[in-house]
Amino acid sequence: MSDDRRKIITCRTPMERVSPDEAGGKAYNLFRLRGSGFPVPDWFVVSTRVFDALMADRAAAIESILRELKPDSADSYAAVSGRIGALILSADPGPELGALLDRHVSETLDSGPFYSVRSSVRGEDSAQNSFAGQMDSFLCVRREDLLETLKKVWASTWSARSLAYRNTRNLSLCGVSAAVIIQNMLEPRASGVLFTREPISLDRRCHISAAYGLGEGVVSDRVVTDTYRWDWGSAEIEKEVPEKDLVVVPDRSGGTATEALPDHKRRSQVLADDLVRELCNTGIRIEEAFGCPQDIEWACDRHGKVHILQARPITSPPPARKGKHTRIWDNSNIVESYPGLTLPLTFSFIRRGYEVSFARTIQSLMANRKPLEGGQAVFRNMLGLIDGHVYYNLLNWYRMLSYLPGFSRHRKSWDQMIGIQEEVDFPGTRLSAVNRIHSSLKIAHLLLSVGGCGRRFFSRFTPAYERLADRDLGNASEEDLSLLFDEISREFGGMWHLTLYNDFAAMKYYDWLKKLTGKWGSPDRPNHHNDLLCGARGLESIEPLRALIRLARKVGSRKRFRKLFAWEDDLGVWRMIEDDASYRELKSSFESYLAKYGDRAMEDLKLEIPGYREQPEKLVGLVRRYVRTGLSIQEMEARESGIRQSAERLMRDQLKNPFKRLAYSFVLRQARLAIANRENMRFARSRLYGIVRQIFLKMGRLFEEKGLLRSSD
Repeated sequence: MSDDRRKIITCRTPMERVSPDEAGGKAYNLFRLRGSGFPVPDWFVVSTRVFDALMADRAAAIESILRELKPDSADSYAAVSGRIGALILSADPGPELGALLDRHVSETLDSGPFYSVRSSVRGEDSAQNSFAGQMDSFLCVRREDLLETLKKVWASTWSARSLAYRNTRNLSLCGVSAAVIIQNMLEPRASGVLFTREPISLDRRCHISAAYGLGEGVVSDRVVTDTYRWDWGSAEIEKEVPEKDLVVVPDRSGGTATEALPDHKRRSQVLADDLVRELCNTGIRIEEAFGCPQDIEWACDRHGKVHILQARPITSPPPARKGKHTRIWDNSNIVESYPGLTLPLTFSFIRRGYEVSFARTIQSLMANRKPLEGGQAVFRNMLGLIDGHVYYNLLNWYRMLSYLPGFSRHRKSWDQMIGIQEEVDFPGTRLSAVNRIHSSLKIAHLLLSVGGCGRRFFSRFTPAYERLADRDLGNASEEDLSLLFDEISREFGGMWHLTLYNDFAAMKYYDWLKKLTGKWGSPDRPNHHNDLLCGARGLESIEPLRALIRLARKVGSRKRFRKLFAWEDDLGVWRMIEDDASYRELKSSFESYLAKYGDRAMEDLKLEIPGYREQPEKLVGLVRRYVRTGLSIQEMEARESGIRQSAERLMRDQLKNPFKRLAYSFVLRQARLAIANRENMRFARSRLYGIVRQIFLKMGRLFEEKGLLRSSD
């Protein structure tokens, strides 16, 4: 094998000439897949020899840094990882490597425009150590960015996550060697993850999570997914097809972007039944070829062809610990608000918010609060942050609900609302007669006063928000910011229980609406109850979308604006709008949008993620996508209204009994009102988070100026 062949291993290399030591675990599995006849997009591997040669002169420095690691300190992991990463990113591998990459892209891969760049560490994707999610992968990488991205993957070999993973598994922190896979990047119609067995029990039952667009949305929990389960050889497929709203797509400037899913796909099944069976049968054949249950990433292109992106063994879960300290974590529902990684800043803020709001709500519903004595830990630990992802501490939520009468019924409604599939055994709490009667009366009152609850909330929220949002933080000191944060906590903490009252009402009325529609409606319309909730009126949360579409129409209406937005550099476009006086009208429209809705953005509940107000160039990219889709407000509203009217006609035809019709109309009206309140309250929450984000951004800048932080970010 020539020296170049030892540096680069192409997918055409015969299996017998590929070593897992040189290709790494993930790439070696790709060769095994291709060798067994499975469809894998073309790739080549920058072998571990290149990495080892580059690290040879830096090994002593890396070992010295690693000796400073304090295993019980998260800050230490981050600091050590940052120093090693900086050492690697500053390395110059020489011009030969860049030329070698360019030649093999031309000879082995398609002409682009994008490629994926992924780690392949020795021992990765083995039955003992999967290393899933520990190193960084980069999707939609442009050809000119491959060398720099290669160095980023090398640096992630010592990411904080990877260091912690190796430490907990007693693996060497120094003896690390990484190959890197550079592969053709698909633009799939759908993608996802397939387990050939149930992940915990290893029963012979395939489990598929699928979403439209790129699979990053599935593995990072950024999008809502369909779930399909299929017993080996069965004729039946068990499906969960929730309403979906987002899709992850390639960003033309490199990387990925999250955008709204077209309306016609939101309620549709991502995978046809035949494709589900094809995927499952492919997975079973991969399991047979590899000799053990498999965790498989796949993608389906626009022509319906399935491609296998990677396969690794399902690592055996650790044995469950039984006893009174058992915890069950579930991220159903909350992943929509906090997709992907969430940093400790946001988690500490929301954890405290959940604690105060829910404790105050439950206390307000009880006459005798003795059952709550010593139970503050229940409210303090309703959430957990695990590997950077937010989870519900499920048993604490059940404990909280059990302080109310009718726990078993409320629990079923709650499980349905957040998407919990399997019932968990939980004993509940014994309540006194006084508490049962008092709480029942309070709950009945809040269920009958949904409209009043919304009015009370906004009569307090709106003036408080307008007063606090006008504060100029330009010259604020740390003390000023701290006092403002305390004021926000007092002002809004005292009213937030009203949002939970409304959430409870929405949960109950939605549950009743679904049951009554299933009982009295058409049996062949399983989503009939959701269709009745389409086209809701009076939603303030819809106004940002309306304003965005109007902004996109303004851009699309003039040739000069369209030409500007054809430029893919979002920051460059924004600077032109800001600096060029001829775009004064367009600048005014953008500034008007930012003033009203600048806090409403993707991941707007994460304090560490800048919104449109902080990075208006993000709004440029979003407007460009809406210009291209040509979405019309009238078309959108007409479609939603048509679905709603059709559902109402069908229900009127089904309900002949006047008493049933009266009862059903009441439940439907209350459900619509509670859900409209909930959406408007969520919009209010985004606006409040915008103020808090400004406080922390300003605090970060002050800390950076004083040398307390390396970067205000």
